[in-house]
Amino acid sequence: MHQRELKSVVIASCVLSTSFCLAMTKPVLAKGMSADIAQVETENAPQFSLVDVRSRLFNLETLPLFLSASQGILDSADSQLSSTQLSRPSFAWIRDQVASRYGPTEEVPAEIVSQWQAYTTSEGFRYVDVVVNEPSWERLNYLRRYGFVVQFGAVARDYGYHLRIFHTGDAANRKDALSLSINNGNNSTVGSSIRLRGAYFCVPSLEALPTCGAFVAP
Repeated sequence: MHQRELKSVVIASCVLSTSFCLAMTKPVLAKGMSADIAQVETENAPQFSLVDVRSRLFNLETLPLFLSASQGILDSADSQLSSTQLSRPSFAWIRDQVASRYGPTEEVPAEIVSQWQAYTTSEGFRYVDVVVNEPSWERLNYLRRYGFVVQFGAVARDYGYHLRIFHTGDAANRKDALSLSINNGNNSTVGSSIRLRGAYFCVPSLEALPTCGAFVAP
């Protein structure tokens, strides 16, 4: 496969107090994805408003980390990659790209991406949860975290998915909460120690630049 150079044009309006940005972005194609495929996947995705998308992604009760099979379908994951065929969507390439940019280095001692899972809910809402290495994430300043979210999010957008970022501490706490829920028969599995660390989401348009939102937790 030929490597594509990532290019984007971003005109952003940010509210720094909430670390939330709205942007007009030029589409960026993932490696190996043609413009026709990206257009078809965008056309097939149900249409949601930007406010609705943000609300859904931020609601960890409705869309918890590690979505259950009763709530949606696991489309692909890093643990399900095939050595003979390309999974769709596949975030293996962008995972490797951000790894070369954000670690491992002396500053960031571990690879930045720990795991990812892409889902489609029963309503047709598509998103990918990316779990980053907590120590590596904590060592990045705000601008580098923002760059990571936008770079990974642009590829997710081209597959017709929105992006959420958690770190390995959140993943461990979520697994503990699920274990307690099973043992105690309690359906509440979202704890205060599980937080959204970043997000990137867009309202697609085939006639104009899509409107996208980016969030990075302070």
